[in-house]
Amino acid sequence: MIPRLRLALLSLAAVIVGGTLGYVVLGFDPLDALYQTVTTISTVGFREVQPLGAAGKIFTIVLIMVGVGSALYTFSVVLAVLIEGHLRQHLKRRRMERDIAQMRGHVIVCGWGRVGRASAQYLGATGRPVVVIDRDPTRLEGAEHATVLGDVTDDRVLEQAGVAHARALIAAPSTRSSSAPHPRAPSPARWTPSASRGASPTRRCSLRRSTPTRTTSTSACRLGR
Repeated sequence: MIPRLRLALLSLAAVIVGGTLGYVVLGFDPLDALYQTVTTISTVGFREVQPLGAAGKIFTIVLIMVGVGSALYTFSVVLAVLIEGHLRQHLKRRRMERDIAQMRGHVIVCGWGRVGRASAQYLGATGRPVVVIDRDPTRLEGAEHATVLGDVTDDRVLEQAGVAHARALIAAPSTRSSSAPHPRAPSPARWTPSASRGASPTRRCSLRRSTPTRTTSTSACRLGR
């Protein structure tokens, strides 16, 4: 699609430049020539800047036939790029949300850094479904697993990742400033059932934000019935 857009823009620019030069040859000054070209290919229909002779009329006919087609083609390509881009992203997001909702026994990886990628690669090799959470959209680009954009300390983000049906949660911060939470050592008192809002009786551990002591530290929390 991008090559088509580039070709369309180049063709439109070539028509405008060619039309402007043509009118300059016919005796127009540069600004009037550009104005006449744009009004001609845009089918606005203003009167000519100055009277046209036979040569000028023939040139204008050719410019209309070539320029209007180029302008319409460029407009259609630009519109297609805008619509298809947003529509593709929306459909991809909806499909991923449905896939996550159907997952059972998957592992949630919090933080898509070096450690998170290594953990997901290992889990993927074992056939375990993985959902990745990170607050940085650029780091999630190109991820091979289902992803959720957001802060993992937010319960709504965990629910989007299907925490109610997850098998385990891995906090894999890659830097000291990572947004991934560090699971608190879960005592029985801090395990709260997530059966509200129609969730299954799976239990999940409480999370808190903390600074990892090592840049490669990884914490895992097993979620069981």
